[in-house]
Amino acid sequence: MAVSKLALRSSKSRRGATVVEFAIVFPVVILTILSAMQLFRFYSVANSADLAVLEGARRGLLSYGSEASAIAATKEYLDMAGLNEATVTANREVNENGRLEIAVEVRVPMSGNGFIVPPVHAFQVVRNCRISCESN
Repeated sequence: MAVSKLALRSSKSRRGATVVEFAIVFPVVILTILSAMQLFRFYSVANSADLAVLEGARRGLLSYGSEASAIAATKEYLDMAGLNEATVTANREVNENGRLEIAVEVRVPMSGNGFIVPPVHAFQVVRNCRISCESN
């Protein structure tokens, strides 16, 4: 069985078309995969920051707690999650109803904690938690 010259020619020209299609589609696929990874990391950082401020506020509101213990607990949780360069603030006070209240805020820069965010990017995840005591 002989292969026609037309079949050989179309096979060679198809190989060039495949290379062009690959060159067009490959960057789009890679960009989509990297974007999905970065989005996953953003949600992971946001969830860890949420849990960290909740734990810090809970510990800071205990009878023996303080602003320093809230900050320490928050930073401890962030360190366990592997988040770097976070800024934590806490404010413990008595609110207008006479109840003890604490507010903890954390700011986590994505530049040191993301996969593909350039270091000059100033994007931050900011989370806060405010808890008050039911009784004194």
